This record gives sequence, structure tokens and C-alpha cells, in this order.
Amino acid sequence: MMHKETNKRKYRQRRWITAVLFLAVAVTGFLYARRQPGMLAEEAGTDGETLTFHAEVSLRYHYALCGHDMEQEADARRYIGLTQEQLTEEFPGYAVKKFSPDQAILQKQYPCYCPSHILAYLEGEEVVLKQCTAFEENFEEVQRISIRAEQLSAEDREALMAGKVFADANAAKSFLAPYQVFRQEQH
Repeated sequence: MMHKETNKRKYRQRRWITAVLFLAVAVTGFLYARRQPGMLAEEAGTDGETLTFHAEVSLRYHYALCGHDMEQEADARRYIGLTQEQLTEEFPGYAVKKFSPDQAILQKQYPCYCPSHILAYLEGEEVVLKQCTAFEENFEEVQRISIRAEQLSAEDREALMAGKVFADANAAKSFLAPYQVFRQEQH
């Protein structure tokens, strides 16, 4: 009788040890798989997928300072047959937001205002209006407006020295109109 009970106890112990070992192996395998790209099913969704002939490739630009986005289509014919990894190599600095055989969406972030906005900077007796170039991070000068800078309030002067943002060029010109110097042509 004692022998049967000892065997049952040993059997239960072996079951627990086996269960703990199985669990330890499963956890170790899962942790290993998480560190290996493409081993888990959720990560392997696009492995081997390539862009097809009818695919669309969209490039999105997010302008962080105003929160606006712009989008343009890329010539998808150049990228037919590329995998997500290969497409990422073609567009350095972009993050892949979506990838399937029929569509790829890549996004790039810019730490500036979008081209819809105008920035005005005070330079001596002139205010320089600048605008971001579409789909880029570069600014270009749009216009210079001569003003009577001494008439600016301290607050407006400080804002223009730092770069004041306007919704568009008309808003900037309206703001500057009371200070603007109109030059008369000489005959």
C-alpha cells in the first residue's frame, strides 16, 4: 500500500516538473521569437509580399508644428516587385505606414510648418515672408515688406524677431499694413 502511494506521489511530481519545464521552454521560445524579425505571425504579415503591377504608392508628409499633412503619389511602376524592406531602402527617412501588394503608404515627418502657412521675420526695417516648399523641409523667401519698425509694439517686435506664423500671405500683409512703408516712384 505504501509502495502505491509513493508511486502516485512520484507520478504527480513528474507531472508538475514536466509542466514547469514545458512552460519554461514555451516562454523561452516566445521571448526568442520576439527578438527575431518575422518569427511571430503578427510580424510576418508582409514577408515575401511584393508590390504588384496595379499597386499605388503614396507619400505622406506630416508637418509637426501645424499638424497638417500633405500627400502625393509616387510613380508605382518603378517599385513593382519590391518588398517592404526594399521599398524602405528606396525611401530613406520615411516610415512605412501600410504595405500590401496593392498599396504602400510611406510617411515622412518634418519639424516645421506646412506650405499653407507664412512665417514673418523682422530684419531691420523689413519683414521677410517665408514659406515652406511643398513636400520639403526647406523655406523660401516669398516677399520683403518695408515697415516702420519703430512703431511696432514690443510684443509684435519680439514675435517678428522670433518668426511670427500666419495662416497665409494675406493674413501677414493685413497684420503689417499699419506699419508698411509705401515707396513712391521717383520721376
